[in-house]
Amino acid sequence: MAKPTIAEYKCTKQELYSIAETIYNNLSDNLAAFTAYKTKYNAAYVTALRANRTTAKNLPDVEARNTVSETNRLELIPLAQACTDAFQMLKGYINDAFPEEQHSTKYDAAGQTKYAAATRQNWEELSGMNSSMNSFISTNLTVLTTKDFMPAAFPATVTAATSAFETKYSALKLQGKRVRRRQTG
Repeated sequence: MAKPTIAEYKCTKQELYSIAETIYNNLSDNLAAFTAYKTKYNAAYVTALRANRTTAKNLPDVEARNTVSETNRLELIPLAQACTDAFQMLKGYINDAFPEEQHSTKYDAAGQTKYAAATRQNWEELSGMNSSMNSFISTNLTVLTTKDFMPAAFPATVTAATSAFETKYSALKLQGKRVRRRQTG
């Protein structure tokens, strides 16, 4: 991954653009002297510098670039909460359906090892927990629904919650790919 460009100047971007324009005006006003020093300093060179400045100035600022991904991130938070809430409910169903000595193993199989990171907005871990949770429910559906340990509608609730999260998370990742392509393309 490319290293981010870090500003090495002690001014705002707008001030930098103004300083650059002052330099380019000075270069234009004294072009003959600069050309005598180095022949690369000609009208075409100044035009290219101004074009680069204009291009840079017209790029969206960090707030504009990040608004879509930040909105998606904020929209992920309640979707993630629904998934982690479902996991806690599943643990309660595990408690009823399995003997106490199996609880820890069953929690882990259902995604417990990813839960802490998932609650801290680690979307990859949440995605993994969701996958484990859905898989656990599918594999243990008969045991979980026997004697009404788990409501029959719960698997659909989990599927809906995890699907909503995955759809929004995919949009967030897709947005990141578009931004990287624009920056490198």
